[in-house]
Amino acid sequence: MEKQLIENYFEQHREEYLKDLAKLIAIDSRRGEARQGMPFGEGPARALKTALDIAAGYGLYTENWENYLGIVQINCEQNRNLDILTHLDVVPASPSDWRQTDPFVMKIDNGKVYGRGVADDKGPALAVIYSLRAIKELGLPLKGNPRVFLGCGEETGSEELHYYFERTEPAEMTISPDASFPVINIEKGILVAEIQSVYDRDGGLPRILSIKGGTAYNTVAETCKAIITGISAVEVQQQMENTEQKTRVRFTCIALDGGETEITAVGKAAHASMPEAGNNAIAAMLELLASLPFSKLKGFKQIQYLSRLFPHGDYYGRSARIYMEDEKSGVITVSPNLITYTETKLNLTIDARLPICFTDEKLKSFIEGVEVEGLHYSAQCVRPHYVDEKAGFIEKLLHCYEEYTGEKGYCIAAGGLTYCHGIDNAVAFGFADERVDNFMHGSDEFAQIDRLLTGGKIYASAILKLCN
Repeated sequence: MEKQLIENYFEQHREEYLKDLAKLIAIDSRRGEARQGMPFGEGPARALKTALDIAAGYGLYTENWENYLGIVQINCEQNRNLDILTHLDVVPASPSDWRQTDPFVMKIDNGKVYGRGVADDKGPALAVIYSLRAIKELGLPLKGNPRVFLGCGEETGSEELHYYFERTEPAEMTISPDASFPVINIEKGILVAEIQSVYDRDGGLPRILSIKGGTAYNTVAETCKAIITGISAVEVQQQMENTEQKTRVRFTCIALDGGETEITAVGKAAHASMPEAGNNAIAAMLELLASLPFSKLKGFKQIQYLSRLFPHGDYYGRSARIYMEDEKSGVITVSPNLITYTETKLNLTIDARLPICFTDEKLKSFIEGVEVEGLHYSAQCVRPHYVDEKAGFIEKLLHCYEEYTGEKGYCIAAGGLTYCHGIDNAVAFGFADERVDNFMHGSDEFAQIDRLLTGGKIYASAILKLCN
């Protein structure tokens, strides 16, 4: 009976949901310059006001927490047993890169909605608001108090989450729709390590003048450029072809006016948590440069060492002797994603995703080896997040997923971090299908309408089970 009521409600309000979603998509809510009362800029504040106005218009209780975040509840009760963490900010979008529509003009086509934020995370956030609305309007009983959290800075560091927990304690249970179904109960840790060196300029020939590659620590490098002197483009060509054949990274080489040679490597970008989905241009460039007959300067010797440490195609840290794996969370991933090299300085940034078996001790020999080579190691580490899959609330979530999809529910380990990371009894739960690429953070981001509505139904059912 309850299931049928929820099913009917979402189907009856399908068009209304899409109209509300279009209002949210129309707002470019990427982070902007902070202004008085708008810590993340005007766009996120406008999106928050719009979402809260939509919720209040349906009789739900809302609060705006100084434009860091908003909350939506069925009533004004402040004690709650369930937090649902969503966000309204988005990553930047360039209209010239989109083919389906302007990123801030929602398009409906063949059962899909296109626009920046339809999948990450405005579509899911609105569907969860509709879950509360359905429970309220259908008069379904609740003993506990669910709260929807609408964040405004998730894409740029989640400062609003710190703001929130400075003012309130975590709920008994926390879930977030900003991920994939069924349930993500393990989020790997992240190690962002910098390997640096400083040395005197040496004019020996031939030598490397500069290397520059990558765009972000958490993105597999798509491009890398090097400028060398003392070796001609013709001399580089043979070894370049060998490296290209081995790595499948595309290389080009041109002679510059000053007598130098510029080498460009083009691979494929990917999220650092899945380096095997990309093709790392930095690793390929290091391999090429290490094979050329440069003068044995300190900087070049360190390039050769780093090429041996992080060879192209070694996604799991075997050469660096930091390979680790466990049954629950899988294998470590390691990706060199940023490099800057000059005649006096070297800086390489590594992204490693850490399974729950990780310990500091397992990095000890790696760090010692780096320092023996005259390189300086520093790192920031976020520990892995794990909630036992046998926890009672996870079993209820999986039951709801199975009930509305007809598919077997199970727990997943993920390489990326969500709002849930580090919060007790917190797991990511929906909305994406891990088998479908929604182009999140990319051009032509889309979501399947039926998937969004089904997610709303699942959340309504989950709220009823967790709060009764």
